[in-house]
Amino acid sequence: MKKAFKAVATVAKVAYNVTIGDDIRTLTSSNASFGAKLLAGVSLASNFIPGGGAIAKVGVKLVAKEVAQAVEKKLVKEAGDTAKGIIYKRTDLNTGKEYIGQSKSMERYEKRQAEHSRANKDAEYHFEIVGRAEPGKKLDVLEQKKINEHGGVKNLENKRNQISEKKWEQYGIQPPKKKK
Repeated sequence: MKKAFKAVATVAKVAYNVTIGDDIRTLTSSNASFGAKLLAGVSLASNFIPGGGAIAKVGVKLVAKEVAQAVEKKLVKEAGDTAKGIIYKRTDLNTGKEYIGQSKSMERYEKRQAEHSRANKDAEYHFEIVGRAEPGKKLDVLEQKKINEHGGVKNLENKRNQISEKKWEQYGIQPPKKKK
């Protein structure tokens, strides 16, 4: 009997998260970007489309995701930041844990998001671009600076530093800030 109850509870939780739970968490998250909130709003509204259902919801989410990514790319371009490399922050919306990563291009950044999600099927992530630099040493240095700005590897899900600590002074990298 307990196994049956657990199975029903699991199915109910998944159904809730797919239909509205994930969207509500994204809309109320202070870490969610404009694009993520736009996507969540459209997805949430799709629940009220007469005759909708799962297939319609998936279609709306896919279209909204493309629109949100296009808006985010446009905002980055308008900001005048044309460097190809991207430093991003991945936040687990369930735990609040953060990870700082890098991608050499926008296309690679989009693939990295899917890779993170595939590797951690139970996690629910929000991604945010936190910096840009040309791929190579400049991108590595910026990633390390962002790691340290967010408390260092001891406070993040990052397993290692991008630049060894003994080279930080050489590259003008400040030690990690204390988390509040």
